[in-house]
Amino acid sequence: MYKSFDLTLFDSESMGLMNIGEQDYNAYNRSIDKLRNLFLRNLFSDLGLRNEVGELEASSIKEKWFPHDKNYDVFISHSHKDIELAKKLACWLKKEFNLNAFIDSTVWGYADDLLRQIDDEYCVLNKSSDSKKIYDYDKRNYTTTHVHLILVSALREMIDSCECLIFLNTGNSVKLSNSMHKETDSPWIYDELQSARFIRKRKGKREIVKTVDRSISIGQENNPIVNYDVDKELLNLKKLNVYMLIKWQQRCSRNKENGIPEHPLDVLYKLDTMI
Repeated sequence: MYKSFDLTLFDSESMGLMNIGEQDYNAYNRSIDKLRNLFLRNLFSDLGLRNEVGELEASSIKEKWFPHDKNYDVFISHSHKDIELAKKLACWLKKEFNLNAFIDSTVWGYADDLLRQIDDEYCVLNKSSDSKKIYDYDKRNYTTTHVHLILVSALREMIDSCECLIFLNTGNSVKLSNSMHKETDSPWIYDELQSARFIRKRKGKREIVKTVDRSISIGQENNPIVNYDVDKELLNLKKLNVYMLIKWQQRCSRNKENGIPEHPLDVLYKLDTMI
């Protein structure tokens, strides 16, 4: 990863932000659905993730459920409640700049589905009288730790391989605490922002590729809320807003008209000097 951005959006801006036409957005969603359906058919056919003595292999699980594709330019960090906005941003990035954005839930398998498959095989104590499964609490803690660690590892590898990260800073992802600290109740957002703070900074090779996008979400509706202070993480991100996105688009259009061969991400990196 080379650069990271804090894209602050308010509800009024989020709704019409990218001005993506319905036809473009529907085509984008169809391309995602087509790829994801093919991926899921292969995913659920069989675990097939064991070594010669029948033990589960973490590297095989990560490769099958969370494959590391280096054909992405931008990692979009977002709240699972902002998935439509994230997809809209990814569609806009592709249409305007031919940049491929990674949204984990649209590309990868779901960690909860993987965990259920493993738990159904290894953690069931017995079935109750109403045929509901009863799981061993300690074994489930053990399997959950492993699955989440594998997912975190895959996310960090993807962030490292993308040239830049854009964090969708909305009311769904970050809130202001009573002590005036910026906090998130998503452990996934916290880890992604912390990874952006500590991960190595390098531009890497650029390749023009054809791809789609995706993201992981774990339902929190009935779970206890744990808040993470992200003040330090957000200070590490370069500020971005709607007006800067418009400026970015205009500058790239002008470059194209004038035959200036400047990569769209290089234009983005120089935004603060253009305003």
